[in-house]
Amino acid sequence: MQISKLREGSQKLAASVKQEAAQAQKRKEFIEKMTNYINERIRELNRVKQELQEEIKFIEVGNRRIAAIEEQERLLRAQDVFQCLSTLREKPHFRADAGFEKEFQEASRALQEAEKTVNDLKSSLQNPQ
Repeated sequence: MQISKLREGSQKLAASVKQEAAQAQKRKEFIEKMTNYINERIRELNRVKQELQEEIKFIEVGNRRIAAIEEQERLLRAQDVFQCLSTLREKPHFRADAGFEKEFQEASRALQEAEKTVNDLKSSLQNPQ
């Protein structure tokens, strides 16, 4: 009788071990599927991150170009003003005016600074970092 109880107990134990092994296998498969899914999402996020970084670089280059164009426009305006002042400087009644000469010198310095800024921007566009 005890032998039959031991056999019965061992059979129940074997059945529960088989059932647990099957459930463990199902859990393992589920975990593998979820791991693959998460890894695929990570790869996709990394691709998106790379695309965003490329777009950010593109926008930065565009912004630098816009700044260079704006500075060139300022330079052209300064050159126009300087050209007008140069033309006025040649007229006799402006030659004697000390205030006009001072403004002319200031405009000349501003023009040189604008030219330097434009040249710096052009070189930064040619040699992006």
